[in-house]
Amino acid sequence: MKIATWNVDSIRARLPRVSDWLAKSSPDAICLQEIKVEDDLFPRKAFEDLGYRVEVFGAKGRAGVAIASKEPLRSVKRGLDEEEVEDPAAPKRVIAAKLAAFDLVCVYVPNGQAVGSDEYFKKIAWLVKLREYMKDRYDPKKPLLVCGDWNVAPDDRDIWDGRLRGGLHCSKPERDALAGVVSWGFKDLLREKTEEPGHFTWWPYGIYPIKRNEGLRIDLMLATKPLAARLEALSVDKDERMREDERAKAADHAPVVATFRD
Repeated sequence: MKIATWNVDSIRARLPRVSDWLAKSSPDAICLQEIKVEDDLFPRKAFEDLGYRVEVFGAKGRAGVAIASKEPLRSVKRGLDEEEVEDPAAPKRVIAAKLAAFDLVCVYVPNGQAVGSDEYFKKIAWLVKLREYMKDRYDPKKPLLVCGDWNVAPDDRDIWDGRLRGGLHCSKPERDALAGVVSWGFKDLLREKTEEPGHFTWWPYGIYPIKRNEGLRIDLMLATKPLAARLEALSVDKDERMREDERAKAADHAPVVATFRD
């Protein structure tokens, strides 16, 4: 079974690329972040034409998440809490569903804006709340995959330049908050396959940062131990990030793909 995650930075702006990539890569399910569209304006037909069912939790502006799956999505849950669900102004950041083989959660962690800002501390508080969400709803002894844009580089192997340490996405409080989520019972799937640095998932817009691999690893796939034990492969599709397409420019993130044994 192949699962992907991708921050597309506007699904409508990126739809030709996403459609092409799905047709080529054919994952069984994909988690999308920063879709930037209300539920009723999400381009469902393009996904349905490729054989996917779609569940969306979106709103106008930044943020918004979705899951597209070839198999039915059961027990779909939206939001980290009632405020996120009921407040029209609240960014939409979590959607969860059951697949036949495991539970799947798609997350888009707040950016944080700048170290020390109000948004930065809200980001850390959100990650703490996410750990409680996991504790309240799931069991670390059962198969669960949580993936998305975490806006945190877990350690220095995940940043292209050590001088970034301490800055946004790389500061100790952010990393500690992420580590708190991981400690609930997750394995970082990339680190199940390699300890090497430089496997980034995000680069600033423009071709030169990615050609020089000046990026961050902030798109993570975390799995509980029963599911991590079934991991066959994990890859970052850097070619998609570099591919030129006159219909739509690339997002600043690349798709991340995990393959699991049945």
